[in-house]
Amino acid sequence: GRSMAAMVVAERHLWLTLSDMNEKDRVFLLDAPLESSGLFGHAVNSVISRYQEARKQAAAFQRLCGCWVSSYREVQKAQCRDSRSP
Repeated sequence: GRSMAAMVVAERHLWLTLSDMNEKDRVFLLDAPLESSGLFGHAVNSVISRYQEARKQAAAFQRLCGCWVSSYREVQKAQCRDSRSP
């Protein structure tokens, strides 16, 4: 029992060390209880949902910034055209 648990913890540590996950989520998954449903059990679902939500927010922010940048560029182009006109 204990040797199997130690192997699972070692495998978790290996996977998480190789990931680019932030430290908070890494510690959360390392501390999750051992389950027979998989290497990380159900704890991984909460981490996945947090990452998916963060990805949605980043995409929305990027769209917002993209609109602002493109409209700013249009204003600059119009100002250049107006300054060249006699």
